[in-house]
Amino acid sequence: MTIKEMPYAEFMASLDPEFREAVTEGLTRIDTPPTWMVLFENQNLSSSHLGEQKIIFVGPGLSTETVEELDGKHLGDVPSVMMYPTTYARIER
Repeated sequence: MTIKEMPYAEFMASLDPEFREAVTEGLTRIDTPPTWMVLFENQNLSSSHLGEQKIIFVGPGLSTETVEELDGKHLGDVPSVMMYPTTYARIER
């Protein structure tokens, strides 16, 4: 798998503080508790969207149940806004 696993604390520390706060809030609002978080990032060096991030929650009962399902996938339709999975972490509660 090409997505790198990170310890939860290291994963959260790597996020921008405002984004980290939004992720933490999102975890409290989701009905089905996720097992994993996968970080998608825009890595297109020529894009004005470079560095944008999005989290996908993964786990049983969610639309994505395993991290492996996201390997080799991307978010977005246009190359300048495409985000690819880079890291993931098991959620600690």
